[in-house]
Amino acid sequence: MRANWGLVAILLAAVGCAPQNSVEGTWMMLGTPSVPPGSKCFATFTKPDRMSLTFDISRFFSSPDKPNGQEMTIHYEVVGTYRVEGQDLVVHADNVKFEAQNVPWLTPDQLDKATRDSRRMLEQEINSYPKLKMEWVSKDEFKVTGQSGQAVTYTRM
Repeated sequence: MRANWGLVAILLAAVGCAPQNSVEGTWMMLGTPSVPPGSKCFATFTKPDRMSLTFDISRFFSSPDKPNGQEMTIHYEVVGTYRVEGQDLVVHADNVKFEAQNVPWLTPDQLDKATRDSRRMLEQEINSYPKLKMEWVSKDEFKVTGQSGQAVTYTRM
């Protein structure tokens, strides 16, 4: 009988020590709403509660001085905090940073002013629906679903 209790104790300890799913690390995001196809989107979660979301968007455009086209690159970075509450991922955006390359028709000051509203809107959008439903697919993949019902897939890098 003692051997059985010992086996039960070992099994309970093993279950208690089983690795838990963790969002810590860097993830590629797929299916991000309002982001043009071909964009690169990443999320990084670090201890104890910091997060960074990056969106790299490339677009080609043509102009009289560049008739064959030129690539314009836009980089958004959202920094903030996160926490996991059961099946929910709760996020808060503290700041949205913006950088652009190859936008010759705007000075850096004009570009900053032109993007101020979109940065504020992105921050407000994230903070207006901070609780996202999480569903783990594997230890290296999970999905989050926001208010709209659209799921975004996170794959560990």
